[in-house]
Parts: sequence; structure tokens; C-alpha cells
Amino acid sequence: MVANGRAVFRSFTSDRDFLPTVKAGAVLVKEQTAVDHLMYFDYLTKVREGVVEEERCTYVVAPNAFMKRTRAFAFPMNTNLTTLFDPILTYLLQSGIVDFLEHRDLPTTKICPLDLQSKDRRLRNSDLMMTYMIMGVGLASAIAVFIIEMILKRYAVKHKLKPLKKFNSKTFTFKDDSMPPPYDSLFGKNSKYRGSKRTVVNGREYWETKMKDGTTRLIPLRTPSALLYQ
Repeated sequence: MVANGRAVFRSFTSDRDFLPTVKAGAVLVKEQTAVDHLMYFDYLTKVREGVVEEERCTYVVAPNAFMKRTRAFAFPMNTNLTTLFDPILTYLLQSGIVDFLEHRDLPTTKICPLDLQSKDRRLRNSDLMMTYMIMGVGLASAIAVFIIEMILKRYAVKHKLKPLKKFNSKTFTFKDDSMPPPYDSLFGKNSKYRGSKRTVVNGREYWETKMKDGTTRLIPLRTPSALLYQ
């Protein structure tokens, strides 16, 4: 690309000097970390200048790298410096200190998206107006209900209204004839059931008892089944 004039190598003392060339239409090929710092500096500069949010993102970064190169330290031949530096450099890389220092001054979120026409933007206070309205209506309703309750309470005290009587379940008795009679009423001294006879059903003994409504009930004769009818 350099031979056919489609690319040019340029050297600047500061990476910020590349911005006028890139703004003119050139593509900057540089390390990812350096480009991220350059874009962040340009974004902060436009924020300080009061540029509107929609016009702050002038540059974008390619989503994928087209070339990767490794970095290394060169030592003289037959030197003992490798035993001194290699363990320390390994610890720095494996612990993530190098990555931390590279991105220490960068924000955790991506500032400028790849698509400059994207409608994603920072959340504004005006976007929460509906939430504020719902909260206001709910608060106003609660206050109105509270005021109405206070008015009704004062009205009741002023006119000495009698409170409603509470329901007392002890004054009502419920009779359930569907349950079998107590075991003691069948076989005790004061048995109310006469004419009961023994019968065997599925190998178990029962008292066959006729109820007042004419139905027939089977009462277990032996424990532990008889305990259910105590």
C-alpha cells in the first residue's frame, strides 16, 4: 500500500496531531490502546467546548483488528537479565496489572458506537416524566384517601355513631350429621344407638348402626381405627 501511494508513514510527537489528518478523510492505523485514548481525549475536548451530544462522536473504531503483532524485550546474548526480568514480567501480565494500567484512564463503557446514526443516548431527566407523573398521582390518591378517612372518623365521633357489632362465632352452633357418631355413644353406658350388630367387611369388624335419617354407618370395632371416632 505504501508503494502504490495508498498509505503513508507519519511520525508525530503527540497522537493528537493525527486528528486533523483523520478528520480530512484518512484512516489511522495504530495500536488499539492509543486509538482509544485519542478518541476519549477528543470526546472530552468537545464536552468542555459545549458541543451537543449528537455531534461529539466524530470518529469510530473498526470492530475487528486486521493485524496483530507481539511485543517482547530484547536482551544481549548470554546475559543473566532474563532470570531477573522474566518472572517479574510474567507476574505483571498474569495478574492483569499491565491491562489495568493500559485502560486506567479510559471509561468502562464505550463512548462512541460503531454506527454514528445510532439513536442510543444518555438517559435524560425528561425521559422519566411519566414515572414522576405516576408517582405523583399515587401520592395524591393516598393523601386524598387519608383525608377522607380522617373526615369520616371525626364525623363519626361528632355524631356518636354506634360501631357495628362484631360477629361472635360462639353464639352459633353448627351441626354436621355427615360425621360418624362418637365411639363412646355407641358402646358406652349411655349408648343412644340400639340394635347395632357386628359385621365383617374386608376382614375387619365393624358395628353396623342405623342413623336417625335411616342411613347405615359402619363404625370400626377395634383400635387403632376406633381411635379416629373418639
